[in-house]
Amino acid sequence: MHLNSTTKYVIIYLIFSAAMFGSIIMGAYNVRYTLETNNVIRLENLLTNAKNTIATLEQKVISGELDESKAKRLASELMQSYAYSDNEYIWMTDENLVFLAAPLDPQIIGQSFESIVSHEAKSHILSNLTVAGQVITYSWFTTRESITTEVKSIAVKTKHWNWYLGSGVQEKKVNDTFKAFLLEGLVIGFIVNLFIGFVMFFSVRKYNKTLGNDPEVILNVIDRISRGDLTHINATSDRHIGIYGRILEMAQNIKELVTDINKLTLELSESSHHLSSSAHTMNISMKAQMDQLGQAAVATDQIVVSVDEVTKSAIQASDSALEVNQTSSHCINTIGDMNSDMQTLAVNIQDVSLVIANLQVKTENIGSILDVIRSIADQTNLLALNAAIEAARAGESGRGFAVVADEVRLLASRTQDSTSQISTMIAELQDEAVKSVTLMQSNSDDAHQIAEKTVDTQHTVSSIFESVAIIQTMNSQISASAEEQLTATSSVNQLISDINIVAKGNASDVDATEKESERLGEMADNLTTIVNRFKL
Repeated sequence: MHLNSTTKYVIIYLIFSAAMFGSIIMGAYNVRYTLETNNVIRLENLLTNAKNTIATLEQKVISGELDESKAKRLASELMQSYAYSDNEYIWMTDENLVFLAAPLDPQIIGQSFESIVSHEAKSHILSNLTVAGQVITYSWFTTRESITTEVKSIAVKTKHWNWYLGSGVQEKKVNDTFKAFLLEGLVIGFIVNLFIGFVMFFSVRKYNKTLGNDPEVILNVIDRISRGDLTHINATSDRHIGIYGRILEMAQNIKELVTDINKLTLELSESSHHLSSSAHTMNISMKAQMDQLGQAAVATDQIVVSVDEVTKSAIQASDSALEVNQTSSHCINTIGDMNSDMQTLAVNIQDVSLVIANLQVKTENIGSILDVIRSIADQTNLLALNAAIEAARAGESGRGFAVVADEVRLLASRTQDSTSQISTMIAELQDEAVKSVTLMQSNSDDAHQIAEKTVDTQHTVSSIFESVAIIQTMNSQISASAEEQLTATSSVNQLISDINIVAKGNASDVDATEKESERLGEMADNLTTIVNRFKL
């Protein structure tokens, strides 16, 4: 069950009022109880004093200072005059409970306690006052005008005469004091309660005006705001005042702020992702550009080296062309000399051909001589064979002749072998002579042709000499151009190096931009996550 703050304050006020009036009533009853207790104690003290007075007279009787009858009469007179209030007194009876003294009710003197008070009170006194000097409290009921009232009384018994002293506890004064205190407390409580009621009324009214709504409603709104729930927030009504109105305005402002942040976050996220993509693409392009610049730098270095080599080669070519020019001039002279020598060589080759032809004829004559030597060797071999046969026939005496015959036969055999070898060599020599004659004839023809070609070569070398002169001039121009190109290429290489350094710096910046854009994208995503906690 939901109770608003006003109802709670009313309940608190009622509880406070009930507690205050309950406290007043309880205080009044506590006062009454205290008064009754003090009254009983006061009466007990009075009764004790009266008992001590009677006890003093009893002691005087026992000691013989007073006569017993005189002492009892004196005691009755003292008790009869012992009135301490307009409605309270101490009564006294003898041992038979017959009244001896009653200061405010002298008419009951001589009457029995039972007839005046009650039989119940008499029985209570007799049953409880068994010990002299002990004060007891007892209650009895009296009926006046059909109203029965409980009366509290106290009593004590003397030690020697066994007289009874007692008094009724008058509660009228206590009740009057109780009623007066209770009435005064209720009036003061009512005034205080009324004052507190007015204070609470105006305080609650001001409090409600300050809050603008019930605290639980405000706490509910604050709880929803703390949980990010901004739905059903409407701060446009004029009825929303105080803290509640300010909270609704704050929630509305937060809602609008979160809506704007959400839109900006989406735009920021898209922009950061686009920036990250662009930075990534630019980073790739910059890396490709750096690679291309690196390749261009390498190519430029190679071009510089190549141009330098071309320059050196052009200079070398110019020098070589000069040398070739000089060599060509020398070559023309040499070719002229070689032409003369070739013609002389052709004549000499013809002479050598004739000599070789004569050599062929001579070798054929040597072959005839070898045939004669071969025939002689055959005959010598035959003679050595016959000599050996004859030596064999002669026996022991022809042994020495047999040895000579063997040596002759061996020599003839060796002569035949040498003749065969010489014959073979002569045959080969004849073949080589024929080949030499043929070759020399061919060389003679070649020499004539070479002589003719040498003339053509001389003309060609003259043309080469003229071309080399032109090439020398062109090489000089190429060398100058190559030197200029080397200077320009070195400048381009330096520019490419500078561009490469700048490109590296740009690549580093682009890489940092890409990382920052990624970080910005992450922050945008985190911000989106945070903003999404709010329900709009």
